[in-house]
Amino acid sequence: FFFQAEDGIRDIGVTGVQTCALPIYLTLNLVKSWLPKSFLMFNTSKMIYLSGAVAEPTLNPECIEIAKYLSQICTVKLDTNGSTNNEKWWYELGKLKIIGIFSPDSLIPNNNLYRINSNTEKVICNMKSFIAGGGNAIWKYIPFKHNENEFEDQKRIASKIGAKFSIVQP
Repeated sequence: FFFQAEDGIRDIGVTGVQTCALPIYLTLNLVKSWLPKSFLMFNTSKMIYLSGAVAEPTLNPECIEIAKYLSQICTVKLDTNGSTNNEKWWYELGKLKIIGIFSPDSLIPNNNLYRINSNTEKVICNMKSFIAGGGNAIWKYIPFKHNENEFEDQKRIASKIGAKFSIVQP
């Protein structure tokens, strides 16, 4: 967990997978015990970030269940590379009406230098399924030397599939 606070707890960030030799997943039972509904209702801004900064949250086998529990009380933002799972899984996640922040690396096949083994075509298909399920998708463009010429194309594709486009300033 990480907390962002000024005058008390405002936003809560959750990393769902421990990064070590063995994956240790954050379970729904742990989330419920650490973040009971009464705490979330009265002590936060009601914004939860399922962070993909350290580990991919969608690799957690209980990701949908955790997001479902949290989205009953809070706005949930899930930061992801979007290349995991299948389209049906993403559709089901979208039905929770959460915010998915997707970060495709490059539109060129085999040019995913930052998000190793990511498949941009799969990310776009998963984003479409997430949106079709009712999720709010944000396409987060992270400029790198290998994709800097793709800005307009990524922006155009995001608009075409119904995702909001944002850019991370270097």
